[in-house]
Amino acid sequence: MEDDATMQMQAYPSICWFCGQERQSDGCAITVNMRKKLLEARGAPLTRTWWELQKIYVPRCQICVEEEKLQKKIEKRFWIIAVVVGLILVALMEIVPDPTGNGPVAIIAAYVGGPSFFLGLYAVIYLQKKVGRGIKKQPKLDYPAIRELLNAGWKEER
Repeated sequence: MEDDATMQMQAYPSICWFCGQERQSDGCAITVNMRKKLLEARGAPLTRTWWELQKIYVPRCQICVEEEKLQKKIEKRFWIIAVVVGLILVALMEIVPDPTGNGPVAIIAAYVGGPSFFLGLYAVIYLQKKVGRGIKKQPKLDYPAIRELLNAGWKEER
């Protein structure tokens, strides 16, 4: 008998789901665990639930894997930069007197909130340009095999 992955590969095309351009690479597929409640038995102190489990393999190419790694790396760097900038601005808040007389809340909002917002906005724009083809053009839950299960009452196991 064939395993789930082999049967699914035959039922659905092996083009990368996320970019739709490249063929699926071996070992790059995303595994999505799905579950559906079969039976629930309520007892005195406990409730026991039985689940039907199924694994769905969403095809992905090596290029999308590398782009996802790059995106995570860039996001991590921007978080670090945002935290460092925020800490520097808080430190400056202690040094620079408050010209408005509104107190620390106004200073935090003006000196930390504004730059952090624009830094985050810049990060999003940078990521869209840097990661050219775009990661996750198609969400994994829109994959046909997963969509069928979701419509039949299944849920993603997290």
